[in-house]
Amino acid sequence: MHVLYRNFDGLDVSFKGAMPAAVLQTLAAAKAKAQEQKEDAFTLLGPKRIPVHVAETGMKGGYAFRFDTGPFGAIWSVADSLDPERWNIRASVKSLALADGGYRGAKAQLLGLLTDLCAVGQDEKLPEERISRFDFCVDFALPWFQPDPEHIVCHSHTTRRVHRSWEGETVNRGKRIESLTIGNMPGRQAILYDKTKEIIAHAKPYWWHYWNLDPEQYEGEVWRVEVRAGKAELDNWNLRSFGNFERIAGAVIEGTLEAIRYAEPTSDTKASRWPSHPLWVACLSAADDALAPYKSAVTRGKVIEGLRADAIERFANMFPGLLASYAHLLGYDISELPTVLERVEKDVIRYASQHPHAINAKFQRAADRYALLR
Repeated sequence: MHVLYRNFDGLDVSFKGAMPAAVLQTLAAAKAKAQEQKEDAFTLLGPKRIPVHVAETGMKGGYAFRFDTGPFGAIWSVADSLDPERWNIRASVKSLALADGGYRGAKAQLLGLLTDLCAVGQDEKLPEERISRFDFCVDFALPWFQPDPEHIVCHSHTTRRVHRSWEGETVNRGKRIESLTIGNMPGRQAILYDKTKEIIAHAKPYWWHYWNLDPEQYEGEVWRVEVRAGKAELDNWNLRSFGNFERIAGAVIEGTLEAIRYAEPTSDTKASRWPSHPLWVACLSAADDALAPYKSAVTRGKVIEGLRADAIERFANMFPGLLASYAHLLGYDISELPTVLERVEKDVIRYASQHPHAINAKFQRAADRYALLR
């Protein structure tokens, strides 16, 4: 058993304050564009012209606008209000932002964006924060590991769920359990799951870089223990501000890992006396320095390059099927694909010359769609 990665993996923060009118106007225009084109709209926000993607819809809770600052950023939700006394702003930090700069880097990024967009709180100060959730994870190289739900030790009233896939289908697949979830949000929750399955299902190959593993050579799985603390749990600890977080987030994590354990059974009939599995012992050890400013050795450029390569590969995989269908409909044989390619080239050049504005618009939409992967 080897620890591959440990870090905070999620951070949701609300802010009491408001964005300036100019930012709200830009968001409204971009949202209208997104609704018209039925996909996120690229725009530049604030005096520093920050590149973002604005969604077609806002978010429940009264947030009219939602925008994305990129793979290493956050999803921001903003209410259409100028009242600094309201909780108008919410940010959900992405796992890549935390992998890249740790908690302190993510915090600096959030406060930096609020400053750059000229958001204001009470008395013209920076908006006041309230943390509503955070996640902490530890990843292990555990080839051929198979968890047993009966080895979970927790309060008898705690909800337990067994999943056979990341999509949430229950029980198991061929008796092979892929995920155990103990507890409920917005309280406290611990999840033990096969991370290799999840990254395949959700197209997140960059995790292999953070683990420093070659997916072609590594045999077995990477299992993740993820601890989640929701708003109700944070209220129990009176954890609201960044300052609170920096003092007691480690205790919140350790408290959950002690209240919910994966244990090694013994002959003792009382499960609460079973010793913790080495996996859980290692998690507690990692949580001892949970507030250390984790900084991955993986460069941001390397991950961006990988995400861009994945997008290119998706298009490359589409071309053969499209070409085969086009050739068949035109009456060509498979042996005549070179001739079909020549025809496609002529068709595209003709379309571009006859519809220059349309081709430019398509190119610009592609540039906007992938702007944050530059």
